[in-house]
Amino acid sequence: MALAPDLFGGKTATTVAGARRLRAAATRSRRETVYRFIEREIGFLQNHDAVRGKTIGVVGFSMGGHWALWLARRPELPIAATVAFYAARSGDFSTSRSAFLCHFAEHDEWVSKAASRKLSRDLAAADRPSTVHEYPGTSHWFFESDR
Repeated sequence: MALAPDLFGGKTATTVAGARRLRAAATRSRRETVYRFIEREIGFLQNHDAVRGKTIGVVGFSMGGHWALWLARRPELPIAATVAFYAARSGDFSTSRSAFLCHFAEHDEWVSKAASRKLSRDLAAADRPSTVHEYPGTSHWFFESDR
């Protein structure tokens, strides 16, 4: 069972500038923050008849990966596995219950080498199981078929 929360209400971007505008506007509404929206979507997924078990995995690409890493730090959420593509977010992962798999581009204008190294150090310091890959000759969005 998979669920892909739509943070942008159906809007998509086809350019870097458009993606930046969407990212800046991803506040949802005054009534519901992005975090609350995602939290509600996780609840929906957990309660779906097709879901077995108590925990979930989270996969995120770019900004979605940034959100996936942030969510994985929240011990109240049932996240047991986190996969992030070209996204880094440092912080204290000591209360996380997740294992991590991170995929980075060798040349990435959005995620610096320092940021990916800091994330790796933070995961190690928190003693979280993690695997980090860097793909030679790639750039941001390398996993997408049109890149």
